[in-house]
Amino acid sequence: MPDTPHGMNRVSGIAGTTQAGATVGTLAPGDVVVNGQLFSSRGYYEQQYRRIAATIGALREIGARKIVEAGAHPWTMTAELVDEPSFELSATISAEEVSNWTDDIGVMRQMHEMTTARGTTARFPNYSANVERTMFDIEERPDTVVACEIIEHLTRSPHVMLLNMNRWLPL
Repeated sequence: MPDTPHGMNRVSGIAGTTQAGATVGTLAPGDVVVNGQLFSSRGYYEQQYRRIAATIGALREIGARKIVEAGAHPWTMTAELVDEPSFELSATISAEEVSNWTDDIGVMRQMHEMTTARGTTARFPNYSANVERTMFDIEERPDTVVACEIIEHLTRSPHVMLLNMNRWLPL
């Protein structure tokens, strides 16, 4: 079986299941615990691990260190960023799985705690916002912003999201 970005074997499973009470010993690639809740995206991870590995490799190649990830849910790429020792996950940006939102859902910054399948733990802020419609600042000063698993879900245009990313990066 091919290796994943961090040398774990791929597994198959059901994407998107959540439950409480998972322990690190029971986690498989594609599983992650966020704020005490298990998020399992094993099937998604199995399908996408090559792209994820290529993204991690490209980030290493460009010297990325302080990373903000837009489009964090379901935490698949986030876990890989957390597991990479040369990266600091500065923040994530998502709509916190809000459905049927209006154009303005405001901007809320909330701390998240994550444990990956490899046992790596991290604490980082998540900004919940409508990245298509809301211009906003973040407290963190990243050197890299990634938008994995989000652009294809935008219903209007990535223009505002890309303007935000430009604001967050140093000149």
